[in-house]
Amino acid sequence: MPLVVVFAVVIIFSSSFILLSSNMVPLTTASLSDSNSTDNSTVPVPLWNYTTDSQVNSPVIFAQGILYFATEDRSIYALNAASGTTLWTLDGYCRFPVVDNGKIFCSYSRIMYALDAYSGTKLWEQSVSTSGGTLIIAPSVVANDILYVCLESGLRALDVATGDMLWHYSDIRYVTSSPLVVDDVVYVVGSYNTVYAFDAQSDRKIWTYTVGSKPWDNDFSVSSFVSDDGLLYFCVADGNVYALDAGNGQEIWRYTYTSDRLRGYPFLNGGLIYVVSNKGDVCALNATDGTKIWSAIIGESGLSVPAFYEGVLYFSSSEGNLFALNATSGFELWRYPISHSFTWARGVGGGVGSPVVCDGVLYVGCDECVFALAVSPSFVLPSLPPSTSGSFLFGLSVFSILLVVGVAVVIVVCCVWLYLFKKRNRLKPNL
Repeated sequence: MPLVVVFAVVIIFSSSFILLSSNMVPLTTASLSDSNSTDNSTVPVPLWNYTTDSQVNSPVIFAQGILYFATEDRSIYALNAASGTTLWTLDGYCRFPVVDNGKIFCSYSRIMYALDAYSGTKLWEQSVSTSGGTLIIAPSVVANDILYVCLESGLRALDVATGDMLWHYSDIRYVTSSPLVVDDVVYVVGSYNTVYAFDAQSDRKIWTYTVGSKPWDNDFSVSSFVSDDGLLYFCVADGNVYALDAGNGQEIWRYTYTSDRLRGYPFLNGGLIYVVSNKGDVCALNATDGTKIWSAIIGESGLSVPAFYEGVLYFSSSEGNLFALNATSGFELWRYPISHSFTWARGVGGGVGSPVVCDGVLYVGCDECVFALAVSPSFVLPSLPPSTSGSFLFGLSVFSILLVVGVAVVIVVCCVWLYLFKKRNRLKPNL
């Protein structure tokens, strides 16, 4: 009998050790820094992933340790960025959330909503339509306590505290870019490839600039950027990248990217304009005169809005891959598959698959999942990643504990049965 008990104890502890080992993922700083690459980006290490009930249809937003994103079923999620655990969810509030100063601004059709960023509590809702038209699916922008919203029929300015409309300008057809606010001036791109500049405090139009070449259709236009030297950069459907004087709208330079329709995402950093296009390539231009510094052919379509971190450009493709490029040379550092294909949101201003990088961790949403991946050697990974299956006991999840207990019960029952069987045989008289 003592031998049987020892045998049972050995099996139980062996099972526990195996399950404990399976739950422990020894991810350390060395696992990130032991790369052959000499750049600041290394092959990404998965930290966690979060599955939703519907397709993610907005870029992931990082704010004060919280991730926010929207899904196709009009739900908004708030996750703990470190662990991927749910903080709160809310149904019925559309897509493209924008976070500013503890508030989330989001929209559906003609309604704008303001939510508390920490609880999801609705603070106010406001109809932004004055004469028909629906809200364009593009992120709004907050500046100086004013929320700027683009509609098919124009531009609206709302008070962020109450949602009250401060002013509106309706003489714009089909605004497709997110507004950009710099130095009390609001810039938007409307139809016929026209750029508008407005006084941020009123509906006073300061200047307009219209691209002379066709097609006069900016379904492929995206957000614009202004550099420190007062230039406004943007892409339009005629295949060119433009730089305008932000003060008067005069053209400074243009770069012909393609002779075909262009959906390009200009990104400004360190005196360079990076353009990631729907054609499957990336280029870097001198922000002062528009000369090309480098270009890289990715070979996959539907490239997303890029993120910049520690000298590396990160973006995704509609074929489900993440890419990292050296921002100085355009050299591809790695590509990493996380999905068969990304599901891109309709409209412009950023699609699903647009990554965000903070403190060495890249966050990206695709299909029905959000991923967190460590991409920098400076990020120190924990020896035990957070579990999504329940509480821990000595490194074992709830499921693992139940499995160990079940195995132990079966072994004990078998041992007791064996002991009683042998005892019964000993008590039988010898015939």
